[in-house]
Amino acid sequence: MHEELSDRFKLVPNAVDVAKTNFAKAIHAPDRKIIIAIRDGAIVGFVNGSIGSRPAIFADRRHGNIDDLFVEEAQRRRGMGAQLVSCLMDWFRAQGITSVQTQFYIGNRSAKAFWGKLGFRSSMSKVEREVSPA
Repeated sequence: MHEELSDRFKLVPNAVDVAKTNFAKAIHAPDRKIIIAIRDGAIVGFVNGSIGSRPAIFADRRHGNIDDLFVEEAQRRRGMGAQLVSCLMDWFRAQGITSVQTQFYIGNRSAKAFWGKLGFRSSMSKVEREVSPA
């Protein structure tokens, strides 16, 4: 989906294999949670979350990250994404996490609306620029 929004998200040819390897590792990690949505025996969505830590100078060091959320296009706008996030938020709560963050491409208007509906608000601004060749 992001590849269509910006060249910045161009995938490598073996992206599916890389993703499978990463998910296989994540399934068994105690600080990660993957929740899948199944409809008619097929995976139609998933959410991938992790617990991160901030530097020791902060009082609230642990936070949740929603690293990936995906719902098949035909299944969107039916509440499945919100259900996946809700299940992940329950897991974060059980882990004692009090703050959860995610990020999305600034040009993705539907993501901005989706996360806003779920109560997520901008708290930081990430900026970047290209490095010109020498």
